[in-house]
Amino acid sequence: MSADAILTEFSDVEPFQIEDVTIIPRQLILKSPRGESNVEPKVMALLVTLAERELDVWTRAELIDRIWGIEFGGDESLTRAVHGLRKALGEPHGLRVVIKTLPKVGYRLDADVSPLVEPQASAAAATAEPEPAPPKAPAPATIAEKNHFTGSLSRRELFLAGGVAAVAASAIGLRLVSGGGDAGLFQTRNSLVILPFSNGIGDIAFDYLASGISEEIRHGLSRNQALSVVARRSSEAIKRRELSSSDIAEEFGVSLILDGRLTRSGDSVRLSTELIEAQSGITRWSEVYDAPSERLLAIQTAVSGQVSREVSEDLTDEAVLTLGLPTNPAAFDIYLRAKDQLAKTVTPDDALAALDVLEQAITLDPNFALAQTTKARWLSWVSGAGSDATAASAYLQEALSSAERALDLAPSLADTHSTLGWVRFFSALDVAGAADPFEQSIALAPNDAVILARYAPYIALVGQAEKARRTIQNAVLLDPLNPGIHRTAAMIHYYGGRPDQALSSIAELQNLQPNASVSQYWKGRAELGLQQAELAIETCESEPNLDAKLSCQGIGYARAGDPEQAYAALAELNQEYGDKAAYQQAQILAALGEDDAAMEALSLAWQKRDAGLVSLKVDTVFDRLRDREDFLYLLKSIGFGTD
Repeated sequence: MSADAILTEFSDVEPFQIEDVTIIPRQLILKSPRGESNVEPKVMALLVTLAERELDVWTRAELIDRIWGIEFGGDESLTRAVHGLRKALGEPHGLRVVIKTLPKVGYRLDADVSPLVEPQASAAAATAEPEPAPPKAPAPATIAEKNHFTGSLSRRELFLAGGVAAVAASAIGLRLVSGGGDAGLFQTRNSLVILPFSNGIGDIAFDYLASGISEEIRHGLSRNQALSVVARRSSEAIKRRELSSSDIAEEFGVSLILDGRLTRSGDSVRLSTELIEAQSGITRWSEVYDAPSERLLAIQTAVSGQVSREVSEDLTDEAVLTLGLPTNPAAFDIYLRAKDQLAKTVTPDDALAALDVLEQAITLDPNFALAQTTKARWLSWVSGAGSDATAASAYLQEALSSAERALDLAPSLADTHSTLGWVRFFSALDVAGAADPFEQSIALAPNDAVILARYAPYIALVGQAEKARRTIQNAVLLDPLNPGIHRTAAMIHYYGGRPDQALSSIAELQNLQPNASVSQYWKGRAELGLQQAELAIETCESEPNLDAKLSCQGIGYARAGDPEQAYAALAELNQEYGDKAAYQQAQILAALGEDDAAMEALSLAWQKRDAGLVSLKVDTVFDRLRDREDFLYLLKSIGFGTD
């Protein structure tokens, strides 16, 4: 569903006011003297529904039935949406206590709702002699009676408008801020955050071990579809901020926290763990594990199993918690060291050095599926980052081989399917071959932020904009402090025809990581989507990646009616990168109206298997070319549908 279609769902809902905040449902906008903000459709649906019974109560069951209906399990979604609505009303509008919780009952909007009072149309009208006011008509009993909301939004329509993500907040609203919370937020027993374990050994050389064990426990628990687990980057950010358990509960809507500390006990390693009820701070379960270092794998598995049994009644003893892990304990330690080294990688040479370490783990245990997936993803990156075409091809073939090997070893592991889909699509340009593994990955791990964040750009680039939007919203909810998630969201919103939402995601990204890679590029592209060419040119001037900067500015100059500067950007791009930037050259040529030259550049990009071609189906800069037979043939050759 397009953005316009989503907004149409609210077309009959007239604007109204809560105190001095104006609610414009059709535009998904909240306005006040303190600023303007956007909310997602589900959050707006919740607000409009609550406004129907101002100062009266909706039970949780009524709200779930009204907004989510039978098509989607809405209990957790309602909790997140209430949290998101509180955030949206509180920032920047200052309405922090208007959504009241009645424990074990439901919610009410604790504020007066009134129709929108329009300002005077002109200064003349403002100075005219006022006419006697007519008798005041009785106010409608509910917003629904005024807006015919009940008739215009069925449960199914609301479901489609908001999507499976059951959005908790707008992109801006997902910024973690302080604010009042209450018991109504914490009724989902299967949501948890796993904090990076502390290294109490006294040697920073063991930091990789403490963080690595917690990461593998997080990875294992994310496979359980009965759980919702906050992803790694956000978990690390929570740890750095040293939040209290109640603060974590309020800001992330989770019910449980797993924390741990690694210490020495004689010749053994000791892992002390505790599972904490977030709202109350009460420890539900704690355990101390002592084992020699070669038994760390067994400890990690034991913790995963115990936490799963404590959290999820749906987990059976037959659940395979060690899926993808090694049988050789020494391989596990080497694997954690390699992952720590890869996390610090900057250049292809750095990655190759870390992969040499990882290869030692695979040599010790050739059936170590997670090591094979890690190898595949990083070789895929190296294949696209290097300058030697022959070496790049060899790295790509090895990446494909490792991904396929991992899938053979662990066909029930979402990560193996996701990795194969990623390598095939984004590196090998095998669109058809990527479809099945990507779909399998999301079926196996619908609540894993990492899996969602890989899947979302794929379905966006093959043209499923609304599904991509819902998917990345889920990923953001699970990992809101991860800059990479917000960068991916910006790309998805841009290609989905929502440049304003792309800008919101970039604002979140830059708030978390001010100098994030290609953030200025995507900001500039979004501004181009809003017909702000001059602003886009200025924005892209500060993009540190030269190829992204030049392509963005070249398009911007063309759109601004300055072909001389556009050709200058094109010339510099060709001088710096040659045919390795064929796709970016095609973008500038298309923006200039040089259709034949753009097609020649695209053909060269296909000949070189330029990874930029994954965007060809949805990149609006090529809209002029979409009826050409050679363009349609190229889409078909790559594997994209031409409908």
